[in-house]
Amino acid sequence: MSIIDQKTKVMGNIAALNVITEGLPKFKLTNSFSSMTNSTNSTDFLLDLVQSLAGYDELKSNIVDIFSRKLPEIESEIKKTLKEILKAYVSCGVNPSVPAWLQSTGPGVTLKLSDIDFFEITKIDPKSPFGFLFYDDTQSGLNSTYFNTFLYSNIEQNKGDFTPDGGISSPWGLSTNGSNILDLKFSPVSTTKNNIIKINTNSNYDNKTLTEFNNDFIDSISLFGNQNNIDGSKILNGIIDNLFGTVAKTINKTKKQLKKEAEINECLECILNSDENDVIDDNYFTFDNAQLTKIEIQASNRKNGIRILETCGNLPADIPISILMDVNMSLSASTIITTGITSLEESKSKAMGDAIDKLADAQASNASTINIPTVKLNFILELIKTFMKAIINIILSPKLMVLFAVNFKIMYGQLSEYENGIDFMKKNKNLITSIAKTVLEQNIKMLLTLALKHISIKLSKKYSDDTIEQSKNYISQVLTLVGVPTEIIRQIQGLDYVGA
Repeated sequence: MSIIDQKTKVMGNIAALNVITEGLPKFKLTNSFSSMTNSTNSTDFLLDLVQSLAGYDELKSNIVDIFSRKLPEIESEIKKTLKEILKAYVSCGVNPSVPAWLQSTGPGVTLKLSDIDFFEITKIDPKSPFGFLFYDDTQSGLNSTYFNTFLYSNIEQNKGDFTPDGGISSPWGLSTNGSNILDLKFSPVSTTKNNIIKINTNSNYDNKTLTEFNNDFIDSISLFGNQNNIDGSKILNGIIDNLFGTVAKTINKTKKQLKKEAEINECLECILNSDENDVIDDNYFTFDNAQLTKIEIQASNRKNGIRILETCGNLPADIPISILMDVNMSLSASTIITTGITSLEESKSKAMGDAIDKLADAQASNASTINIPTVKLNFILELIKTFMKAIINIILSPKLMVLFAVNFKIMYGQLSEYENGIDFMKKNKNLITSIAKTVLEQNIKMLLTLALKHISIKLSKKYSDDTIEQSKNYISQVLTLVGVPTEIIRQIQGLDYVGA
């Protein structure tokens, strides 16, 4: 039986189950979903499967759980992957010690600021009205616990020193790890280039191994904000700006810059949609005419602060910056304010649920009354679809690009360079693919858990426990065929989905 036949059979069974348990199916035709092809894209199929089982409120509840509770777990998995891939680099013929030229007394690594800031984050002042949307610990300057805030502060400190290679170095690490790890200096002018970042390991690491340096630096970084109290705002803001260009429009990013960002995201989408056994070669980092058109349209839409809802008559939708800022203020307040018997976790979950409702309402504000439920459901589905790219965009921001660039120089030589974000990804395919695989597995695990939870709930209304297990095993077999990694399915199979 072909993959499309297997998918159709699964969707048909779900439709029948919906009729039995609820009286009406949640969709009209099983082949109306975009994933109903012979493609092995597991994410699209799982999204359609979940959409056939759950409505807006159930999907929103799942997103709330991820953004308000599960991000630390996802961050831990990502950091584990980064440590493993960088350790593998060290094991491939690289001297395990920190190179003398990288140590505190050596010439260090010299990079253009644009080599580590593909998304022009450092053009936003952390203390500006919009800075808190992408930075954390914005008022602490060089003592900030958030690396991108620390980096901006060094740039601000040195931007007026036009002596070639001038400026003062600042140490990073004490505020998060208890001891300094590297020294960083921005120079507006150098002997050969302008806007230069110079990086050395701190003297604390002169006699340590490269793996110790890499691991400690990774541990010093927070991906999603305050590690002790993540409110989910940073990943949410990244998704909203990716979809609508809300911040890009407000800070007036250029069309040229937005095209660069769209190119990076197109490459990421191709990698995320690839089959498990596909070889990621240079073709994944070049674009055909259809992709170039898509990139142009996405850049134009973000420049205008809109996205086009193709499923609703090409309706333009936007999320004003004022709404995004209000949502962020509420999310921030939820981490410090509790009333009555409300726990901090409950406070953050409620604030995230309210935030998603408010953003979904904004997207649906121009829709006709009859289309509002569809447009709001579309918003939730787009949050899930864009979640993976938004995480990888955070990983490719200065906070970790500094480390990746250092290891790139160690691997390929002090004089080695990459032209831009696409060239970096092409020359570091293993790193990017490993990151994408880790993020994809987390997303699949989230969707598969949700799907099997609702399948179990429905089956429990009709069948015995033995039949439930048989049906779950059947679904798992089909998901294997459409590309869901067996490791993820094994993790999911042991869970109790009913009422989870």
